[in-house]
Amino acid sequence: MERQTDAAPGRKAAIKATTALVFFGAIALAIVVFGADAAYPWIKALHVIAVIAWMAGMLYLPRLFVYHAAAEPGSAQAKTFEVKVVGTLGRGVTAKDLILGLLARIGVGGGTGHVFEYTGEAMPFDRIALADVDLDGTPEAVLAFPLFGYDTGYLVLDRLEGRVTAYELVSRAMIGLKSDGTFSYSSGAMDNGFGYLALDGQAQEIVPVTWCETGKDGTAQYFMDGSPADETAFQHALKVQADVPPALWQTLLWKQPRHEEIPVI
Repeated sequence: MERQTDAAPGRKAAIKATTALVFFGAIALAIVVFGADAAYPWIKALHVIAVIAWMAGMLYLPRLFVYHAAAEPGSAQAKTFEVKVVGTLGRGVTAKDLILGLLARIGVGGGTGHVFEYTGEAMPFDRIALADVDLDGTPEAVLAFPLFGYDTGYLVLDRLEGRVTAYELVSRAMIGLKSDGTFSYSSGAMDNGFGYLALDGQAQEIVPVTWCETGKDGTAQYFMDGSPADETAFQHALKVQADVPPALWQTLLWKQPRHEEIPVI
C-alpha cells in the first residue's frame, strides 16, 4: 500500500491547484474580453470540468482515510485535527461549504500532515458501524447521515482489490441495519423486504432475501429466497429478521485532538 508521510505531496498539490485556478481565471477573462456572445459553451465546458474534478476529489477521499488508518501510531501521517462546527447551517449551506470556508482560512497547505475530522451538530456524519453488508466475509464501514434526530441516508465504504469505494444510500434503502449485515428496505406500501448489498466497485444493488412487491393485477406478491410465498410465511420471516441483533453503532469521537470551534453565522 502506498503511503505519504512527508509534506512534499501537499506542496505539489498546492502548486497544481494554484496553476489550475490561474489557468481558468485567464480563460474566463479572455471569454469576457474577446467573445462575450460565445461565452455560454465555454462556461458550460468549464462547469463540467470543475464538477468532474470535484467528484474525483470526493472519490479519492476514502483512500486518504485508509492511509491514515494504516499509519503507524505517533507518525506524522497519523496526526488528527478536529474541527468542531457549532450552530446550525443556513439555507443552501452544506458541509462542503463549511470545509471550503475553513480551507479559505488556513490555505491549501494549512492541513499538511494531518487528517481533518469535522464534528459538531452542523456536520453530516455522527455515527459509524462495521457490518458485512455484502456478505463477503469482510465488514464494511457504514456512516450515518442524521437530520433532526433521524437518519436520512448512509455512506458505505468498501475496499475491493486495494481500492476504497463509497456507496451512498437513502434512508429507506437501508432500514434497521443488523449485526449480520442484512437490513430492511422499502419503496412503497407493497414494495418492501430485507436483504443485503451487492457491491462491484462502481455501483450498489440491493439483493432481496425476503420481499413483497406489487403484482400486475395490483395485489401484493410475496417471495422468500427467490420463490413465491404466502403472506403468513412472509410475516413470519419479518419477525425472525426483527429478532436479529442490530449493528453496533459507535459515535464519531476522537481522543485528545487539536480542535478549533467555528461558529456558524
